[in-house]
Amino acid sequence: MIILEMMKKKTPKNILSFINLSRVKWYILIIFISILSTVLIIVNDNSNMSIYLRQAISIPFMFFFPGYVLVNNIYSVNEIGDVEMLTLSISLSLIIVPSIGLLSNYVGLDINKSTQTYLILFLILIMSIIGIYKTYKSNL
Repeated sequence: MIILEMMKKKTPKNILSFINLSRVKWYILIIFISILSTVLIIVNDNSNMSIYLRQAISIPFMFFFPGYVLVNNIYSVNEIGDVEMLTLSISLSLIIVPSIGLLSNYVGLDINKSTQTYLILFLILIMSIIGIYKTYKSNL
């Protein structure tokens, strides 16, 4: 029985088939939106379109992505439901983002928008790379 389940599991043959996995697509999308959000936050363009776009992309960057990548690394795919995932992602993001500011203050970094944005981006990138690696290892 276990052997049949292992045979049904699709093992990626190359990097393109691995990227086509839905979980990896989410990580790549999160990385892309996080980098775009960082660029929009750092660039100081005060046109009307840029302000609304910056706010629309920065809200998930601050209040959803840090918790989402952490929850995805802690729990497996079918272990928790969508509502629990959303709730844990938002609540963990509300804990992680101020903690990054607090820890950067203790380390001696400046508390400004660019430093905090880079630290949040760094956290999201590291947790996404760990998540992609765990997905790769689970599909072997």
